Amino acid sequence: MDTIISLSCKEIDDEDLQQLTLELCQELNSSVSEAKIPESIPEPGLKGEPVTIGTILITVIPVAVSLLGVLKTYLERRKTLEITLKRKGQEFTLKAENLDDKQLQQTQKLIKEFFEL
Repeated sequence: MDTIISLSCKEIDDEDLQQLTLELCQELNSSVSEAKIPESIPEPGLKGEPVTIGTILITVIPVAVSLLGVLKTYLERRKTLEITLKRKGQEFTLKAENLDDKQLQQTQKLIKEFFEL
């Protein structure tokens, strides 16, 4: 089952958000998983969600702790960055403003459970 990662950030425009998304996708590919930017918007009349800026598709389940380490480095770069993971109808959102050391330990446990669904 694929996992969708969506980025959003109040302090940057769509172009910069997409650049950040591309950088994260490359980092994920080089360190923890197989990730890609969805390729196209469905043609009119076809079912499916349109591709949005800030979206990455993970096709292989990563090691949760390694994934969190990569995501944490991006969350530390922008104070309003939010990263949402969607998988099997479940959703998990990480917010840069709420990610301190204490929260990180709890988040590691939650993200591990998220990928065990």
